[in-house]
Amino acid sequence: MTVTREVVRDLWPVYAAGEASDDTRRLVDEFLAGDPELARTLRADAEPVMETERIVAETMDLPPNHEARTLDRVKARLRRRSPFRIVALGFTGLAVVRLIEQTSFTTSPVEVIGLAIASIVAWTLHAWHTRYILHGGLPKAS
Repeated sequence: MTVTREVVRDLWPVYAAGEASDDTRRLVDEFLAGDPELARTLRADAEPVMETERIVAETMDLPPNHEARTLDRVKARLRRRSPFRIVALGFTGLAVVRLIEQTSFTTSPVEVIGLAIASIVAWTLHAWHTRYILHGGLPKAS
């Protein structure tokens, strides 16, 4: 099998990331030694990416138990259910029941409209409270 430029281009991301095997590294090195134009092109294209990865690796200094603490924090927030959910479900159920009971042209739909508005308000409060819990408070001003 002959190694072509396309094969080397396909192998380059693995090579540049340092994840290639010794044989693959040797193969790419030998090919690039014979094709300096491709070597310059690949290295020039990889410079910004490698620099960005280096900067991210340097700035991301997290403690070893960071993932476990984050998972525990998310679980604790999910356990805190919004009390508005029960209220919203109650108002929605009452609105549906009253709508079914009062479906006639002789009674005023004021009670149904009031319950529907109350359920919309309760669902809005539930959504806001859930967002507040999941995002850890009010958004910070920038």
